[in-house]
Amino acid sequence: MSVNLNPDLFQLAMSDEAQPLMDLVKKHCEENVAPIQEEFYGLHSQKEDRWSWHPRQLELLEEVKNKAR
Repeated sequence: MSVNLNPDLFQLAMSDEAQPLMDLVKKHCEENVAPIQEEFYGLHSQKEDRWSWHPRQLELLEEVKNKAR
């Protein structure tokens, strides 16, 4: 039995059309996410339990999400 595989399915390089979006995502991470990481992860020890978020973590997430929109 011979299987005909489409070689295009194995092309995992980013398309030229997707590159501008990837550049925007990288820029957002560098400008908005990276600066809050230390504070965000530092709040981990102040949470009530390991399954919840610290209120400030939620604030930080909302701020970054709003900037991404």
